Amino acid sequence: MLRGPHWTLLTVTTTPLPDLPGTPATAAAPRTVHVTTDPSATATTPGTVIDTNGHAHRAYGTTGDELVLIRPDGCIATRRPTAALPSAGRNVL
Repeated sequence: MLRGPHWTLLTVTTTPLPDLPGTPATAAAPRTVHVTTDPSATATTPGTVIDTNGHAHRAYGTTGDELVLIRPDGCIATRRPTAALPSAGRNVL
């Protein structure tokens, strides 16, 4: 899911998915994967992962709701709080 010829924007949250701004529909646009520990969440859209045990939070060292941009080689390019989403999108996309 995370490796490939694409960038991946991973949103790791304890709450429902935040509103995401529009992203350009180009081959360079990152794939978005939302990981939540919210037990009431449902995976109704592609790219939603329910992680009630918090494996993603531990694996990526997140302490709250964060965005993690993953390069095509699987390494972390940057990380930001989800509150920074609009500016992070402008700066990265």
